Amino acid sequence: MVDYASDSGIPMATRERHEKLSASHANRIRQHLNDILQSPAYIGSKRSRALLQALVEDALAGRFDELHERSIGVRLYGRTPDYDTANDAIVRVNATEVRKRLAQYYRELDAEPSLRIELPSGTYAPRFVFREATSSNTASAPTASIPTVSAEPSVAPEPVAQLPVLLPAIPIPAEPVKASPGKRWISIAAIGMLVLFAVPLAWFALHRPRPMATGQLVEQPSILVLPMENLSGDHAQDFFADGITDELIADLGQVSGLRTISRTSAMSFKKTPKTLPEIARELQVQWVVEGSILRQGNHVRVTAQLIDAATDHPVWTSTFSRDISDIFKLQGELALAIAEKIQVEVTPKTRERFDQTRPVNSEAQQTYLQGMVLLQASTANINSEQAHNIEAAIKLFQRSIQLDPGFAQPHAALAEAYSRLVECSAMPYAKAYPLQKAEAQQAIALNPLLAEGYAELASATIDLEYGWEAAQNGFKKALDLNPGSVPIRLRYALFLSKTGHSDEAVAQVELCRKLDPLSARMVLEAEYIYFYSRKYDQAIALDQDALAKNIVTSKNNHLIGTLDVVRGDNAQAIEELKASRFPTGIGRLGVAYAHAGHLEAANEQIRALKSSVERQGVGAYETALIYVALGDKDNAFKWLDRGFAMHDKGVTYLIIDPLLDPLRSDPRFAGVLRRAGLPS
Repeated sequence: MVDYASDSGIPMATRERHEKLSASHANRIRQHLNDILQSPAYIGSKRSRALLQALVEDALAGRFDELHERSIGVRLYGRTPDYDTANDAIVRVNATEVRKRLAQYYRELDAEPSLRIELPSGTYAPRFVFREATSSNTASAPTASIPTVSAEPSVAPEPVAQLPVLLPAIPIPAEPVKASPGKRWISIAAIGMLVLFAVPLAWFALHRPRPMATGQLVEQPSILVLPMENLSGDHAQDFFADGITDELIADLGQVSGLRTISRTSAMSFKKTPKTLPEIARELQVQWVVEGSILRQGNHVRVTAQLIDAATDHPVWTSTFSRDISDIFKLQGELALAIAEKIQVEVTPKTRERFDQTRPVNSEAQQTYLQGMVLLQASTANINSEQAHNIEAAIKLFQRSIQLDPGFAQPHAALAEAYSRLVECSAMPYAKAYPLQKAEAQQAIALNPLLAEGYAELASATIDLEYGWEAAQNGFKKALDLNPGSVPIRLRYALFLSKTGHSDEAVAQVELCRKLDPLSARMVLEAEYIYFYSRKYDQAIALDQDALAKNIVTSKNNHLIGTLDVVRGDNAQAIEELKASRFPTGIGRLGVAYAHAGHLEAANEQIRALKSSVERQGVGAYETALIYVALGDKDNAFKWLDRGFAMHDKGVTYLIIDPLLDPLRSDPRFAGVLRRAGLPS
């Protein structure tokens, strides 16, 4: 062994000793490091992998002045340069984990490797120990296979004979001078008293309620599931890792005592440079789950780590291995384990839902997940490109059902896809809603515990039958099954708004903003609920805030233009709406032209809408709105009647649409409300 010493705590002759490391040695070290990082000991822990790789690369580059606790905390864990290393043990805790996993790696090898990477206790500079070959049969360190990762602490390996270390180690502080026997007993007694007081104080410090960034205490336990890392090496399988992340979020969302950040906000942190503490502060969560997925043929291994966001320390790690047909059962077990670890009560009903999972055909599941990626990508904006995505998703869901007719989730996804096509004016209302209802009913028949089935059926019941009471029961059933689902809660909020319960609707929106603050779809739907609740300033403020935070890439011209119409700024409304290509925007543009006195332009929009009604079965309600603005009440009621015949979604907005206000004093309007099943 080469002996290193330094009075300053930095190794002497660093440059000279570093020069002894040849390029071939450095290449061997990097190859061996890659074997370690891909081994069962490390593959499930992103933190340990990142720390070990950073330490080795710093050492190989000769950056020994960076290999101290404060520098590592700043560079790897997002700490500020003046952070308190005495009270914040993030680097020490993770370094200990690195040592345990190194010990596990070498213990599980079949033969002694020709190279070892070590991280001695008390230092952050790795040692590279090369062993001379004793015969031509001496084996290099083998690449490990992929069994289950053990979550148990490892025992350090026995010392081995070592050749000279080629890189220096930052020395451990000198051992203190030994005390005399009498003084030793006094010291032991003093230490004992300190332990008696320090342990409960430390426990209280770690477990006391922590205020959030807003200065308010956490209302209930909160958790974020970061996007799972795809370890297959095949980027075409990224959708599979994303799909499993989505399903885990959905499962945790079913735990009523837990605030689970929704999938859109979670997925926005995929490959983010932000540190975990920064993410946790931004979303105001107490717990974070990160992990990885490795799929090999029909075998799937999911490794998850639960991290206390306040301390940035992992508190639990486990690995679950299953055949791909049992992946939904695996997700339920993982969600249950996480909930129990953070001591959140899981009701018997929720446990039953986690247990009642059936094996799914692997190709059907893969096809379903591919469809969900397309469907979820189409929910932020309304345009023709999104319609193509939805149509492609529909084909995938139909294929999934063909492969596994008993698989309920694709039916619920199909129901949602049909309703999305209506938003894009790509399918007539009268065709889409019966399909939505049929698929929702089939989803419930196959899985009576599937929340999305009840939500889709509730929506279809409103648009087809104006069955408000049945819809309310459906939404409540869906939220009872999955209280953390933001899409379902937003639909329920819109239901409340349409039935005149604006305050309750806004309360639901505020909850959704906590659960999914970075979702463009959430922003879009929340803006309209604010608008229909006549909270115009809040709608505009949300749009501006979303734009400032890059949640959306452009302002909501349709919303802003409609607000300009309501407020009488018709010139500005025309400017905002003149690029509209869909019936909803064309209708509002026609209203602005009518209010501005541009009668020919208003009638031009009516002609465009009537053409849309004939070709696509969409636009009757918007035609009625323009006639209202023109003061032609007879034609307005005529086109509302046409809207009922076509199951136009617009007639479900009769109570809340401010553009209908001029009709409310007309005696005929009460009859229109009764026809829609709404109170007058």
